[in-house]
Amino acid sequence: MKGAQDLTDLQLKRDAVAAKGGDTSALDQDIAHLKTNTDKQVAIVEKGYADMDAASGNWINGWSTALANFQDRAADVATQTAQLFTSAFTGMTTSVANFVTTSKLNFGDLSKSILSDLVKIET
Repeated sequence: MKGAQDLTDLQLKRDAVAAKGGDTSALDQDIAHLKTNTDKQVAIVEKGYADMDAASGNWINGWSTALANFQDRAADVATQTAQLFTSAFTGMTTSVANFVTTSKLNFGDLSKSILSDLVKIET
């Protein structure tokens, strides 16, 4: 802790100057200034930890986070389902168009297309 070491050094200097009967007023001001800054820094850290404790102890924060995650996943599932149905209907439309033009209906290709789309959505 650099601040603590600085304070110790200043106090040692002050004591040495005082032992010789010298003027310690400038060192006393430096020590007071350093103590004030250190106290402010400690207060900031303590408040930060208190805020973190309050936030982690509040069950509503956990609930809100879980709900937001669930909503995100649900929206993603809805998007994937929409893509699946769009792809399936596109495949069916293509199969019907091929049937009309060639008089051949290939359910195998349609099934493969839908399964392929499912795999793409899953990955």
